[in-house]
Order: sequence, then structure tokens, then C-alpha cells
Amino acid sequence: MRDRLLRRLPVGARGVAVLRTGAYALLTKACAVGNLFVSMPLVHDALNPSGFGAWVTLASIATLGAFLDFGLANGAMNLVAAAHAREDRREVYSLVLGAWRILTRTAVLLSLVALVLLACLPWSDLLGLDKDMGPQARAAAAATLLAMVAGVPLGLALRMQLAIGSAKSGYRLGAAGHVLACITTILLAHHGASLPVLVAATLWPPALASMANTLRFARRLRGSTPIGAGTNQTRVVAIQREGLLFFVLQLAAALAYASDLPLISALAGADEAGRYAVVQRLFSLGPLALGLLWTPLWPVYRQAFARQEYAWAFRTLRRSVAGAILASAGVAALCWHWFDAISGAWMRVSVSPRPELLAGMAAWAVADAAGGAYGTFLNAAGMFRFLVVTAILLSAATLAAKFWLVAHGHIALLPWATLTCFLLIDMIPLTILWPRMKRNLQARVY
Repeated sequence: MRDRLLRRLPVGARGVAVLRTGAYALLTKACAVGNLFVSMPLVHDALNPSGFGAWVTLASIATLGAFLDFGLANGAMNLVAAAHAREDRREVYSLVLGAWRILTRTAVLLSLVALVLLACLPWSDLLGLDKDMGPQARAAAAATLLAMVAGVPLGLALRMQLAIGSAKSGYRLGAAGHVLACITTILLAHHGASLPVLVAATLWPPALASMANTLRFARRLRGSTPIGAGTNQTRVVAIQREGLLFFVLQLAAALAYASDLPLISALAGADEAGRYAVVQRLFSLGPLALGLLWTPLWPVYRQAFARQEYAWAFRTLRRSVAGAILASAGVAALCWHWFDAISGAWMRVSVSPRPELLAGMAAWAVADAAGGAYGTFLNAAGMFRFLVVTAILLSAATLAAKFWLVAHGHIALLPWATLTCFLLIDMIPLTILWPRMKRNLQARVY
């Protein structure tokens, strides 16, 4: 029945495929968001305010693990999607094998770096905890770093499934991992577990689900391998070149958009980070939900470019931007108007954020959603010169502004700083250069 309803929508066959994959992605993300939303009040009750702030901060830092693959998974996804559009199975297999080997070696090196960081950094100070919490802070950091490093090679399978249009099983396993994490965290919080145990319960089950998906994808890939297929240095270099550019983009995005909680924890304390996290999580629902459509749309764009179907790509971009703005504005308005009621029912305590923080979060949610629609298109098109330059400038300006604001006690203005830098450095130049970028895109060979 669901597929019959999707086919009635005026979005074409590719639009139906994107919506179908997006529905499975929605299931996974709903489980991930539900994991945090359901477990947050219970963890808040199980730990003191500082411990809760540290748990939220580490959960936020763990999301940066997606950047530790140095963009290689996204680079491989772009290349595999184009090869799949050309129906070149030998090329697909070679690219997947080359990406897996590179990411495995990367994970080994990152493990060594993680050991050094665990031994040298003052984790209790970084997380805003008392000195006597030092061993627990270090153990919680170890649990976080282990999940992040493991995710480097294990996240490749889902990207490859997206590139060839078969991500359903990967998303199902991901949803199961988040459900398991939620159940485990709730049970352990109910029994008064410590900070490291609760961090591990939140982060490790999704990593185990990724491992199961990797094994399943590997079995399927081996069963359909063309005779004589293998990898070579040329394909490895192509993955590394494209991956390096994506890594710069990912790192810049992390510094610009995901630095709020670590900065607040380090400069203002874990208590402030916990209160800010409640507001941030609630207003992120709109962009997160839309991001579930951007993920499967990315390789579909790349396949359209490889087939020179530019009219469809530009039409889809216009519709996705307009839809993102309308949908995110509606969700943000509801979160703003009903914030006290929603947060009170959710956390069972009064958060009482300042009005300018709520307004800033709402405005940034709309801009973030529109930027996600454009960013998906530009990433698939490989417009790296514009993306890299603006990303570096944006991250530097945003990080400097946020550091100054937190250091001077203006935490409520953080989303306004992000929004201002985004409009000045990213969206205005994009509007000016867009006609030229369209011509360059149609002149390329994918």
C-alpha cells in the first residue's frame, strides 16, 4: 500500500525512489532522535547536572565521528553512483574495495591517536567535571572515541548502498541499533549507572548495527563480483582526491555548526551546555528530518549528472529548496510557540531560555534546511572550489564569533552568529555566482 501511494505522487520514478529511501532513513533517524529524547530526562535524573551535561556533550562529539573518515566515504559514494549510472559493475566493485582498504588503514591510525588523546588530555576539565570525576571522565571519553573510530570503516557500507540504490536493509539495521541503545540506556539509567556506562550504552549499539550491515553488504558484494574485478592505484587516488575535498568540507562544517556544546562546556560549564542542548535538540528536528531526504537524493543527483539529465536536476533543486524552507519554517514556529510546554513535558524541569535564543534557533533552522538542499546538489555536482573556499571562511568566522560570545557570556546569541556568517559568506556569494556555476556544471563529464 505504501509503494502504491508513493507512485501516485507527481515526483517521477526517481522521486519515488528518493522518498522510499527517505522513509527508511526517517525510521532510523526517528529511532536515533527518540533514543536521545526518551533517554535524556532519565539520564538527567540518574546523573548530577554536570554529569548530564558531560553525557550530552560526549553524545554530541560522537556525531563528529562521521568526519573522521576524511571524506573518503562520501568521495567513494560520488564515484560509485556515477559508475552505477553507467552500469559499470567492475568499476563499482573496484571503488568499494579501494575505499574499504583506505578506511580500514585510517581507523588503525586513528586508534593510535585516540590512545594518545586519552592519556594526555585533562578530560574532567574539558567536560566541565570536578577533579574527582577524572577517572570516570576518561573512561567515558574512551567509550566515545572507540565508537567514533569503529564508525570510520563501518559507515562505508551504508554509503555504498545509497550509491547503488539499495539502502533499505542498512537503514533497518540502523533503526534496530538505536532502539537497542534506547532500551539499554533507559534500563541502566533506572538502575543508577555511572557516566561511562551510560555513554557506552548510548553509542555502542548503533556501532554494532553498522557492523552487521557491513557484513551483510560484503556478502552481497562478493556474490555479484565480476570475474577479474579488483582495485588499482588509479581508483585509490581518485577516491583519495575526492575524499580529501569532502574532508575539508566536513571539518569546516563541524567547526562551524557542531562547536556550540564543546565551547559552552569548556568555557561556561557543563550545566550551561545541558540547558543549551535542550533548546538545540528541539529546534534541530526540522533540519534533521529534511536531511533524511538529502542523503538519498545526493547519489540520485550524481547519477542524473552522469546521464546529462540536467533539467530534472535543476527542477528538483528548486522544489527541494522551496519545500525545505516551508517545512522547516512550520516546524520552527511550532517549537518556538510551544517551547515551554514541549520542554516541560519532555525534560520535566523548567529550561527557561532567553527569547533571543529561541528566535535565533528558529531562524537558523530555516536557513540550515535551505542550505542543506543546496549543499546536497553542489556536493553531488562536485563544485569543490566554491564549497571549499566558503567552508573554510565560514568555519573560521563562525568559530571566532562563537568563542567570543561564549567567553563574554552571550550564549543566547550563538545561533545568530551562525546565521549571520552563513548568509554573508555562503548564501550571498552562491546567489551571485549561480549562473556561472550552472554553465560549468553542464560542461563537465561525470
